Amino acid sequence: MVTGRPTFQELWAEAMKQGRHLCVGLDPEPDKVPERLRVGNQANWVLEHMREVVIATAGVTAAYKPNFGFWEALGSAGLQALLKLEAWIHANEPDAIVILDGKRNDIGKTTEKYASSPFTRHADAVTVNGYLGAEALKAYLEQAGLGVFVLCRTSNPGAREIQDLVLQNGQPLYLEVASHVASPAWNERGNCGLVAGATYPDDIRKIRLVAPNLPQLIPGIGKQGGDLEAAIRAATLDGEIPLNAVINSSSGIIFSPDPGKAAFDLDRQIRTILAKLRQERQEKEAKQ
Repeated sequence: MVTGRPTFQELWAEAMKQGRHLCVGLDPEPDKVPERLRVGNQANWVLEHMREVVIATAGVTAAYKPNFGFWEALGSAGLQALLKLEAWIHANEPDAIVILDGKRNDIGKTTEKYASSPFTRHADAVTVNGYLGAEALKAYLEQAGLGVFVLCRTSNPGAREIQDLVLQNGQPLYLEVASHVASPAWNERGNCGLVAGATYPDDIRKIRLVAPNLPQLIPGIGKQGGDLEAAIRAATLDGEIPLNAVINSSSGIIFSPDPGKAAFDLDRQIRTILAKLRQERQEKEAKQ
């Protein structure tokens, strides 16, 4: 949690109020950086490239999500570049939420170190693995102003192998995760959210029914094949409730010839779908 900044909850509430639902994944790949930026070492290339992406997309973006693995792959220089990027976004786009996507968790002192690392301290929210339970996530959950997005239904093809396992109560594991994260034992400070992949819209709907008030981070649009309208319909129960989510796009925006246009186009698609759902709801109510 960043000292002196609005809390995650405040930043999130303002983004939802303004109808900003786009999340841009900042996942650098040096070989895709424009030639004109290839000055100095690779970490400098990608840092400058990501800054340009943020500047181009700032008008419509609710959140930026650097994936830790892409920066870690660049070595110590990449990790320093990530810290610089987080601080730069806060200084230049103070309303944007920075979500550190590391999917981290462990037990005891290890989690405490993850949760107090410079990368987490410079972020407004993090993604975590809830498999070890709330006790292991305590160091994150107790940071009242830090958003904690717990993996629930991931977007990868193999997600069902483990996440669909049926428990003794008859509920699949991913819905049990949603139930736990929504409970006071986990969400006592109101800072929890869920990761729910757009590639499984039926499951997004089930998650929303189980955890109607939790923010959702929805990856999987674009290259992974997630359907944007299906995901939004599911997350809003066909327009019955407001969209309380950000939709992530990474390579489709940051490696586009015109990242600003790509972000604007996706934002416009999101807003068009929401307007369509509102119209459908009004027509349905008029017939009743």
